[in-house]
Amino acid sequence: MESYEGKTPALGDHQARQLLEAPDGTTIKGKRDRAILATLLYHALRRDELCRLKIKDFKQERRGVPHLKVSGKGGKTRYVPLHPAASGLIHEYLDAAEHGLEDTGFLFRSVSNNRIQGSQKAITPDAVYKIVRAYSEKLGFKIGAHSLRATAATNALDHQADIAKVQEWLGHANIATTRIYDHRKTLPEDSPTFKVTVDEELEALPTDMKARFVWISQLIETHGLYNVREPYIKHVEDVLWEIRMKSKDEISRALYVTVKPKRVIVVRVFVKKTQKTPRREIKLALKRAQEIEQ
Repeated sequence: MESYEGKTPALGDHQARQLLEAPDGTTIKGKRDRAILATLLYHALRRDELCRLKIKDFKQERRGVPHLKVSGKGGKTRYVPLHPAASGLIHEYLDAAEHGLEDTGFLFRSVSNNRIQGSQKAITPDAVYKIVRAYSEKLGFKIGAHSLRATAATNALDHQADIAKVQEWLGHANIATTRIYDHRKTLPEDSPTFKVTVDEELEALPTDMKARFVWISQLIETHGLYNVREPYIKHVEDVLWEIRMKSKDEISRALYVTVKPKRVIVVRVFVKKTQKTPRREIKLALKRAQEIEQ
């Protein structure tokens, strides 16, 4: 059987929020679908793991913290902390569906089975796939349920979660599978080649220019990127900005891009003879900036 691990795109934060808000929260189906989407997104479950969840699995507690009991691949069981947002949505669904007291019954069911007491028919993995597909397609990004697992895994690793803990959370037998979601070491701006180039350019600056660069960098760090203006920084064009250094005899610039809020990547450092930034330097900086975005 083919695995989807590593082949599925992760959602951005805005897309994930849109998806969670897409179902109609005034209907049983909408409440159920919101709970399903939140359970997938916040706990990185596989479709079949979600379908196997029973009411009692939702009521687990370990060391005073609510947990989900997940029956994973190969009959392995794991416990994952229950996210408060998902917990609230599941409670809303169970209150509306009226099967919350059936501990041995399945948590997520087809809408037609919600009010049949004692019904053991769970929602199917295919139905879960169609739920995610339908809501995402309406929002303009057509994805499958595994994208929510990929989103959860990537987001956890991007926020510096320990990869061994993420492996356990995902239920991976091999940590190599978990590493597929770890993009922290594959960012272009972090490549040794890129770092050596810019570091060498900084090192080539005159001593007083380097000191000025460090001072302005500290100014940005202390006061925030958007609170520092000319004569220290200035917009050049497109995504490109410049840190402006000047000594008694020379002028230099450090061209940079903002890849994330509060994160600046310097892409080109050089000394120039006039106030005007040469076009060739702008072109080179933009080329390096494009490499970062890829």
